[in-house]
Amino acid sequence: MIRRPPAAGMSLIELMVVMAIGAMILGAAMAMLLRAVSLQTTAIDHYAGTVALARLGQELRGDAHAARTITATAEGEAARLTFELLSGRRAEYEIVPAGIRRVVSGGSKPMLNDLYVLRGTQALKLRAEDDGRSASVVLARVEPVPGHEAVIGSPFEITAVIPARRDPAPPSP
Repeated sequence: MIRRPPAAGMSLIELMVVMAIGAMILGAAMAMLLRAVSLQTTAIDHYAGTVALARLGQELRGDAHAARTITATAEGEAARLTFELLSGRRAEYEIVPAGIRRVVSGGSKPMLNDLYVLRGTQALKLRAEDDGRSASVVLARVEPVPGHEAVIGSPFEITAVIPARRDPAPPSP
């Protein structure tokens, strides 16, 4: 009996099995890639929101340190805070749909207009204490829930206080 050499190549079944395994690996890799892109977008939004909160806190405290008085448009809670600065300028903070707007004006003319876009965070209220020496921005993290209203987390505050000023001693007679 004469033996035939084995045929070179693969059978149709072997080829289909390899293609099915390759398709599953490719599908899993695409799912992982889409998830990574989604997480990156979420991380970028979270980072941008954190940077905006840091800038807001820094500006709020800087305005308080340069202020004579802080007033709110309503008692206790307000949609607007006004800092009367030692330089004669005025810094106003107000809650807008996108976040918090800060306008610095000299007289009646706006000199600077900043918008702090609070991604993933909602400004709940602006508050000035009755003594006119401190102000707070009350915020809360917002978590979107698919098919439902967003869930608002525990509130937190950014507080700024006008420092005690040392007036120069009057000249002695």
